[in-house]
Amino acid sequence: DAGYSHTILSPDGKLVAAAHNVPGSTWRLVTIPVAGGEPKTLNAEGGRLRGWTPDGKYILLSYLNKDTTFPAVVEVSTGVRTQILQRPKDILVEPRLSKDGRWIAFEDASPDLYIAPFRGAQLIPESDWIRIAAKTSHPVWAPDGNSIYFTRLGSESRRGVILYRQKLDPATKRPIGDPTPFHDVGDFRFGVSVSNPIPVGNGEIILALTPPNSDIWVTDLPK
Repeated sequence: DAGYSHTILSPDGKLVAAAHNVPGSTWRLVTIPVAGGEPKTLNAEGGRLRGWTPDGKYILLSYLNKDTTFPAVVEVSTGVRTQILQRPKDILVEPRLSKDGRWIAFEDASPDLYIAPFRGAQLIPESDWIRIAAKTSHPVWAPDGNSIYFTRLGSESRRGVILYRQKLDPATKRPIGDPTPFHDVGDFRFGVSVSNPIPVGNGEIILALTPPNSDIWVTDLPK
């Protein structure tokens, strides 16, 4: 149907979460049964999809509006939205859940990368945040949860993007040593993705990249 985009399948494969563009309004979050049926609108207007929890109970959202910039979850069964991270006068973005759903990674306005224990529809106090690295973007978890990848810009003389890996303590998720360069993408740029342009699987990383330059074409106009 028209007006739907940014679809993400639920862990059990029974529902699709999607953004619905309602004319004259903001984006709305809906769930649609895969087997067919009417869409269900959740109380999450303006939120951007960032994935499902492994149990399928919650959908992770990121609010990037002028006055509301924070991660939240919406309970699928009730449609109730809950803000899960906040810091006064700060921007908190790029929320990413670990594969087991026990931890969440996110960035502040610096942008510095943090990890915190995820507790469903509960606000996570700042005292539980673990600072991982500085000047990051595009955080993504390794499947085993024992490393996290992110990007940084190169030096002023070479403005390419470099992918880094930070090892984590398996139990506490605190960083082990310093982040290490993992891959240099050169002059390429990361493409647009619903959740992240750096999907990580078992034994491989897929980078959604776009060329740094575009072509210019010339054509004769009809007389």
